[in-house]
This record gives sequence, structure tokens and C-alpha cells, in this order.
Amino acid sequence: MKKWFVGMISVFLCVCMLVLPCTAAEQERGNTIVDHANLLTESEETELRTSLEEISAQYECDLVIVTVDSLDSKSPMAYADDYYDENGYGLGPDKSGVLFLISMEERDWWVSTHGKGITAFTDWGIDYIFSKMKDDLADDNFYAAFCTFTYYCNSFLEQAQTGEPFDSNNEVKEIDWVSTLGISVVIGIIAASIVLGVMISKMKNVRPQPRARSYMIPGSLKITGAREFFLYSTVTRVKKASSSSSSRGGGSSTHRSSSGRTHGGRGGKF
Repeated sequence: MKKWFVGMISVFLCVCMLVLPCTAAEQERGNTIVDHANLLTESEETELRTSLEEISAQYECDLVIVTVDSLDSKSPMAYADDYYDENGYGLGPDKSGVLFLISMEERDWWVSTHGKGITAFTDWGIDYIFSKMKDDLADDNFYAAFCTFTYYCNSFLEQAQTGEPFDSNNEVKEIDWVSTLGISVVIGIIAASIVLGVMISKMKNVRPQPRARSYMIPGSLKITGAREFFLYSTVTRVKKASSSSSSRGGGSSTHRSSSGRTHGGRGGKF
């Protein structure tokens, strides 16, 4: 009986040794949504977390949103980088990820990138994504802003897999709905004109006359003099392309965090 009890204890300890490292690893990596500033409802937080975790797993690149009331006297860059490093974020061998920080104290934002996140989210790319969120952030519509962030993160990571990430020389091609609607209207007008032309051609009681005088009332037109007037001229100028205009700068600027890791990133006010 004693041997059986000792054997059970041994088995229990072995199982604990196998399970605890996994549990510790899960605890070491922080949540994809950390809403210390309470900007989201519980349901909004759950929906965003699900989306972020799915995209993170698909591209092996952590996507994280962190909101705080204060930066604790740190700069937005230092706070975001340290939070990323100290909470075990990052997937894959390069610990790749993107952390979007919001601080309500001075209304600061910062995006910290690491690993493949540095390549996928260039300086131009981060500015572009923020331009899509800034109106919602300014209006304190944080859920909509974070949904936009999640959407574009997916698009940017997908594009990065092609080897040509979105950048200043490879910009995002958004659908111009105004132009698309305009083209649709023009096509509709052309189609209607064709149908109308066919209908008119079938009219039997009207025939065009071969000479203009057939449409004139005799003696109604009298020309007493004629002069020519120069109305206007059109000059078109085309700017000559310089050798430097074809190669715009791009990529990601990087720096070292307090832990010595290399991060990319960008930020500002909202």
C-alpha cells in the first residue's frame, strides 16, 4: 500500500513537471487586449481579442492593444517597448509582434514593432494605419479605431508575405468608391443613349434633310458683316522628373529598448 501511494505521488509529480512549464509559458505571454484605461466594454474586448489572436496565429506575429491612464513618467516609445519585452510578447523564433499603445493622460499613441513586425509595418505603413483611425480616436470611439487597426494589421501582414510590404513606394490601393460610382453612372448613360438611339431610328414619320436650307425660313438670315476674334490659348507644362524622384525613401527606423532589443515604431498625439 505504501509503495502504491509513493508510486502515485511520483506519477503526480511527473505530470506536474510536464504541465507547469506550459502553464508558465502561457502566463508569461500577456493578453492581446490589455484595457487598463477601461475604454472598451466586455463584449467589445472579447470580440477584439478573438480577432487579434486569430490573425496573430495565422501570421505568427503577435498583435497587441494596450490602453493605460498614465505612462508613469516614461516616453510613449519606452513604455510600449518595455511593456512588449517585459510581458513576453512575440511569436516565432524572432519574437515577432506589433503593440499598439494608447495613453489617456496626454492622449499619446505609439506602435512598437519587433521581429517581422518591423518589416511588415514600416514608418509609412504605421502613419497610414493611424490616418485611418485618427478620427475615431479623436472622437473617443475606441472600439471602431481598434477594429480598424486590426483590419489593417491583417492586410499589412498578408502583403508582407509577398516579400513586398506596403511602403512609400508600394502604397495601399484603396477602392475609390466615388470614382467607381461615377464610372457606373457614365456606363448607364451610354447604355441609355444607345437604347434611345435605336428607338429614334425606328420612327417612320421623321427623316433628316440632306441640305441645311431645308431647315431655314427663306429670307430670315442676313449677314451684314463678319470678323474673327482670338478667344484663348492653352499651354500645357509637364514637370521633368528628377533622378531622385523615382526612388523615395521607405522602410522602418529602429532603436534599442531598455532591454537591448531592436524595435521599430512610430507615434504621436490623438
